[in-house]
Amino acid sequence: MAEALALAAGIAIENTRLHDRVRILSVLDDRDRIARDLHDRVIQRIFAVGMTLEGATRLEELAPVLERVNKAIDDLDTTITEIRTAIFELDSSTRRVYGMGCSSSPPNFRRFWAYVPT
Repeated sequence: MAEALALAAGIAIENTRLHDRVRILSVLDDRDRIARDLHDRVIQRIFAVGMTLEGATRLEELAPVLERVNKAIDDLDTTITEIRTAIFELDSSTRRVYGMGCSSSPPNFRRFWAYVPT
């Protein structure tokens, strides 16, 4: 009977450890996805703004130049909003996995692995 209880306790502990690892890997995967998505969108938008402003330097009339500059400002504002949203998503995913009262700093990975993943 004692052996069966010890075996069940060992299985429960191992299941908890595995569940923690799965949650951590889920957060890391989510962060990687958000980072890739953010990187692609930000680079494309900044490049487009640069092209818009470069084209504005070739215009001779003030009205179209101002229109392009205002569009560039709007596009940069949108990009900043997307960056902030992505950062919020990163923080939210961390808090969701580790608990609302927990800080957004990563857990002690050495507890789960013999090294800290990069």
